[in-house]
Amino acid sequence: MALHVKKGGTMPGTRRDRFHTAGVLGIPAGRDPRRFAIQAVVLALFPIFAMPSWSGCAGTSSARADLETARQNYLAGNYREALAEATKETDGATRQVEWWRLRLECEWTLGEYEASLETLDTAITRLNGDLRLRLRSHHMYKDVGKARASQTALEDIDRLVRRTPWRYSSAEDLVALGETALAMGGDARQVLEFFFDRAREREPDNLAAHLASGELALEKGDFAEAARVFEQAAEKFPDHPTILFGLARSHAESDWPRAQAQLQNVLEANPRHAGALLLLADRQIDAEQYASAETLLAEVLETNPRHPVAWAYRSVIAYLQGDFKNALQFQNQAGEPLPGDPQTWHILGRELSQHYRFAEGAEYQRRALKVDPMFLPAKLQLAQDLLRLGEETEGWQLANEVQNADGYNVLAFNLATLEETVSRFRTMQDGDFIVRMDAVEAERYGKAVLELLHRAKETLCPRYEVTLQEPVIVEIFPAQPDFAVRTFGMPGGEGFLAVCFGKVITANSPASQRSSPANWQATLWHEFCHVVTLDKTRNRMPRWLSEGISVYEERQAHLAWGQGMTPRYRQMILEGELTPVGKLSEAFLSPPSPVHLQFAYYQSSLVVEFIVQEYGQKSLLRTLMALGAGVPMNEALERHVAPLHVLEQDFEEFARLEAEALAPFADWSPPLQVEGQPLPDPEEWLPSHPRGVWGLSLQLQRLVEQENWEEALLVAEWLCDLVPPSARDAAIFQHTARVYQELDMPDAERHILEEWATADAAALPAYERLMQIAEEREDWEMASKNAERFLAVNPLAALPHRVLARASQELERPWQAISAHEALLTFEPADQAQVHFRLAELLHTRGTQADVAVLHQEAKRHLLLALEQAPRYQEALEMLLKIQTVSASEAEQNDLTPEETTDSEAQAPEASREEETHATP
Repeated sequence: MALHVKKGGTMPGTRRDRFHTAGVLGIPAGRDPRRFAIQAVVLALFPIFAMPSWSGCAGTSSARADLETARQNYLAGNYREALAEATKETDGATRQVEWWRLRLECEWTLGEYEASLETLDTAITRLNGDLRLRLRSHHMYKDVGKARASQTALEDIDRLVRRTPWRYSSAEDLVALGETALAMGGDARQVLEFFFDRAREREPDNLAAHLASGELALEKGDFAEAARVFEQAAEKFPDHPTILFGLARSHAESDWPRAQAQLQNVLEANPRHAGALLLLADRQIDAEQYASAETLLAEVLETNPRHPVAWAYRSVIAYLQGDFKNALQFQNQAGEPLPGDPQTWHILGRELSQHYRFAEGAEYQRRALKVDPMFLPAKLQLAQDLLRLGEETEGWQLANEVQNADGYNVLAFNLATLEETVSRFRTMQDGDFIVRMDAVEAERYGKAVLELLHRAKETLCPRYEVTLQEPVIVEIFPAQPDFAVRTFGMPGGEGFLAVCFGKVITANSPASQRSSPANWQATLWHEFCHVVTLDKTRNRMPRWLSEGISVYEERQAHLAWGQGMTPRYRQMILEGELTPVGKLSEAFLSPPSPVHLQFAYYQSSLVVEFIVQEYGQKSLLRTLMALGAGVPMNEALERHVAPLHVLEQDFEEFARLEAEALAPFADWSPPLQVEGQPLPDPEEWLPSHPRGVWGLSLQLQRLVEQENWEEALLVAEWLCDLVPPSARDAAIFQHTARVYQELDMPDAERHILEEWATADAAALPAYERLMQIAEEREDWEMASKNAERFLAVNPLAALPHRVLARASQELERPWQAISAHEALLTFEPADQAQVHFRLAELLHTRGTQADVAVLHQEAKRHLLLALEQAPRYQEALEMLLKIQTVSASEAEQNDLTPEETTDSEAQAPEASREEETHATP
C-alpha cells in the first residue's frame, strides 16, 4: 500500500462525492407489493395509528420500580441478578410483557439458548397478541435454524395487525412493525418514514425508536447518519450503554480514537458489554496483539461460554497464528449454538479478508450464504473479496444483486456506479499483466506502465524466488473517489496512492494528485513488490513487513524512491519514538498524525534494511517462507533472524546511528518559543546558532525575497555544506538555484538542480528547468533524461512529451521519438500539422523489408492529417507524393493495387522497438 500524505492534509477519512456517503434515498422499483403486507396495512390504516397512544408499564408503582431495577441490572451487566428477578415474576401470574422480554434477553445474553426458547413459547402462549414477542421469536427461531417457525412468526404479526390494527399504535409497536416490514423485505425509506420517524415524533423519549433508526443507518453503511441519530439519542439517554455503543460503531471506521473513548464509556456503564469487548478485540487482532484480544474474548466467554462471535474471533486468531487445529475446533464451537445465524461465518470471513486472506474469507462468505442466501452483508463481502482476487465477473454480478435487492446500501450503490466507470477504461494486456486505465491516459503513458511493470517483475521475482502463475491486474483511476470505492468500498482514503490485494493493484493516476504529485513509477514498483511478497507468503504476512520490504525495494531501485532519513524522522528516533519491532503493526493502526503513519512506513523499511545488512537476504527469504507456512511473525523472526529482544535492541542502535549520521555538523534544534510570544528573528537567533538549519533557511528565504543575491549566495552555500541533498527541504534547492541563476552561474545552477533531481523523485520544478537548460545547450541526453523524470511524475503534461520527442529524434532513437510524438498529439497542440509531419518522417524511415508497407501507410495517414490542418504544407505534399509513387511501383511489380498491397502486410512488429533500451532515471 503506497501512502502519500499531502502537506496540511488529514488522515484517510470519508468524503462526500458523487457516491452515496449518507442517506437512504429513493424507492426501488419492481418490488412485489404482496411482500409488504405490514406496510400496506399501516399506510391504509394510518389515521388509526395517528390516534393518541397510551402505553407504559401496567401495574402498581412498586411493580414498576421493581421492573426498572431489574432493567438497570441488565444494562449494568448484572445479568444473573436481572434474570433471577425476571424469572421470579414470570413464574408467577404476571402478564406484563416487559418481564418476559427481560427474561428472554437475559437468557439469550448468557448463552442459555434452549431455555430462552422455552421461555419464548410460554410467553407467546400467555401474551398471544404482543408484536414485540412475535418479532423476537422470528429472530430467535431463525438463529437456531428453525426457518419455518421463523417465517410463521412474521405471518402471525401480519395476521394480528390485519385483524386489530388499532391495538398497535404505540411508539414501540410502530418500531416493531417497521422492523417486521424490513424482515419481510420492505422498503427502507418508507419504513424509516412511516414507522421509525413516526415513532420518534409520537414519543421523542422512546428509546426503541432511536435505536431502530440508528441501527438501520449502520446496516446500510451510512455511518454519518447513524452518528447523527445516536448523538441525538445520547442527549436524551446520556449513559445508556446501547446508545453509546451505537455511537462507537458509527465512528469506528473514520475516527477510531473517538470510538475507543466511547467504548470505554460503554464499559464503564456495563463492564460485560459483549459488543464493546468484541469491537476492542477486533482492533487488537488488526494490531496483531493476539494476547490482548484473547483477554477481551475471555471476558465475553465468561458471561456467555457459547458466544458464537467470540469463538469466531478465537478461530481467526488461531488461524493467523498458524494453529490450524485449534482454528477448526474454535470454528466448530462458533457454529454449534446458532446454526441458522449466518453472522458467525460472515464475521469469520470478513476478519480473514481484512488480513488479506481473501480466498479463505470468500469461502466463509459462501458458507454464510448457504445458511441464508438472502444475507446481503455476506453477499456484498463476497463480491469485494472476488473483485480483490481478480474474479471480476462473479464479483460485479454479486454487487449488482445486492444493489438490486437493497437500493439503499451505500457500498453496493458505490460498486455498481464504479462498474460503469471501469467498463469505459482501455485494457492493455500481455501474458504477465492486465492494465486498465482511462483511454486518453493510456495513449499518453500506457506503454510506460507496462514497461515499468515488466522491469519490476524481472528484478523482484528472481530476488524473492517467486514465479507468478497468473497475470497481475492493475487498475489506474483518474478520479480519487473511484479509486477509493474500488479499494475501500467508500469514498475517502485521500492519503493513499495505491493498494495491492495480491494479484490486483489499484492506483490513483497523476490526474488525481495535481496539487501534490507523486512518482507513479515508484508507486507501481512499490505495489508490485507487494504482489511478489504476498505470493511468497500466501498472503500471510503482517502489514509492517509487507510495507517495509516495498519501501526498502523502492530505495534499492532508485536513490530518490522510497523514504529516506529526514530531519523529522531523525528527531523522532533520537527522542525515543521507535516502535518495538514486535509491535510494529500497531504503528499503522491508529497513528496520532499523518507524520507518524509515514514514519511507520520508514521504520519498517529500516528494519528490513537492517535484517538484510546484518543477517543477509537469505534470512529474510526464510522468514517469508516461514510466514507462508503459517508460522507467526515474531516466531519466524526468532527462528530465522535473531531472538526478538536482541533484534529490537540491535535495531534501535542501528537506527540511532543512522539518525546521528544525518548532517552531523548541522544544528537541527528549533528555537525555544515562549508561550504567547512570536518566534525569534533569524538574524538575532543565528549568532548563537551559526549552524542552525531553521534560522539559515529563513534567512535565505528572506534574502531571496529582498533580491540580495550576494548575501543569499553565502547563506545558500553554507546551508548546502551543512545539509546533504537527501535531507534538504525543497525550498533550499529552489532558493539556491534561483541565486545561481540571478548571479549568472550556469554550471552551479545546473549542479544544484541535478542534486535536487537526484534526491527528490517528484522535483518537477528541477526537471522543468533542467529541460530548458538542456534545450538551450542542445544537450539532448540531458533533455531526454529530465523529460523522462518529469513523465515519471506527470505524464499528463504536454511539455515533457514535446521535449522527449525532439531529444529522441536528435539522438536517433526513432521508436522513442514515435511514441513521444503520438502522445503529444493527444494534447491537440497548436502545431498539430508539424507533429503529424515529423511522425510521418519517422515512420517512413523505419521498418524492415517485411513491415515497410504498413509503416508507409501509417506515415501516409499522418501526412494526410497534416495536410488537413495545413493544406499548403509543401514538405508534407512532397513526402506524400513520394510514398504514393513508391506504393504504385511496388503494386505494379506485384500486380496489386496499393490498397491490396497494404492490406496484405502484417502489422509492424513490436519486437523491432526493442532495439532501443533506456533505463528510466
